[in-house]
Amino acid sequence: RLTLLEIVQEILSSMNSDEVNSINDTERAQAVALIVRRVFDDIAHRANLPEHWDFFELDATSSTTPTVMTLPTECIFLESLKYNKKLVTETNANWSPIFFLEWQDFINRMYGLTSSATNVATAEKTVNGHTLTLYWENNKMPDYYTTSDDYTVLFDSYATATEANLQKNKTLAFGRLDPTFTLSDTYTPDLDTEQFSLLINESKALAFAEFKQTTHSIAERNARRGWIHLQNNKRRRNNFWFAFVFWEDNFN
Repeated sequence: RLTLLEIVQEILSSMNSDEVNSINDTERAQAVALIVRRVFDDIAHRANLPEHWDFFELDATSSTTPTVMTLPTECIFLESLKYNKKLVTETNANWSPIFFLEWQDFINRMYGLTSSATNVATAEKTVNGHTLTLYWENNKMPDYYTTSDDYTVLFDSYATATEANLQKNKTLAFGRLDPTFTLSDTYTPDLDTEQFSLLINESKALAFAEFKQTTHSIAERNARRGWIHLQNNKRRRNNFWFAFVFWEDNFN
C-alpha cells in the first residue's frame, strides 16, 4: 500500500516531471493529487468495495422531534437498522430490528393514529421543503422507520419512560459509507493492496490525457486488467463476509 505522496511521485516520474518531496511542492503535483482523488472516488463508487461497508450510528435530533434522527453525512446506503429497546427496568441490552416502511405506507400508518389519544404526540417538521405534522406513539420503543430524502429518518414511536428522544448510542446501522480522501502526503487510500495498481494506472492514464494530450497505452491496458481483477476478487472472507456473518450471528 502506498501513500498519496508515493503515488504522485510515481505518476510524475512517468511524465518526466520535476521530483517533489510533497504534493504541495509544485502546481503539477497538486493537480496530480486531485486526479488521484477523482480516480479513487470513481473506483470506490463504481466497484462498491466491501471495505466501505460498515456499522455506524444514526445522529439524534432533540426532544422536540424525539422520533426524528439523521444519517451521518458519509452514509451512502442504509442496509439495515437495529435499536436497543432495553427498558429502565431491564438489565440486558435488547438489540431489535427496526423494519423499513416505504414513505407512503409509513405516512398512512402514522395518520391512522388518533392524535387526541394520551399515548400520541405531535410536532411539525420540515421534510423535503414542506412542513409536515408528525404523529408518534410515546409509550413504546420503535418498530418501523422510513425516509423520504435519504437523510432524515423518521421512526414510529419512542418510550418517554426510558428516554427523552431516540438516542444515537442505541442505534446500530449497517450500510455503505463514503470513504474520506485526504489531500496529505501521508494519506493512504482506503483500498486493498492489490487495488493500488488499478488506482495508479487509471490516475496515470488520466494524467497523460489531461497534461500531455496523449494516451498511455500501457497504463490503460493495465487499468482494464485491474478492473477485471477487482470484480473477480473484491470480496475476501476475512473482510466483507465476516461483517455479514458477525451481523447474522449476533443481531438476528
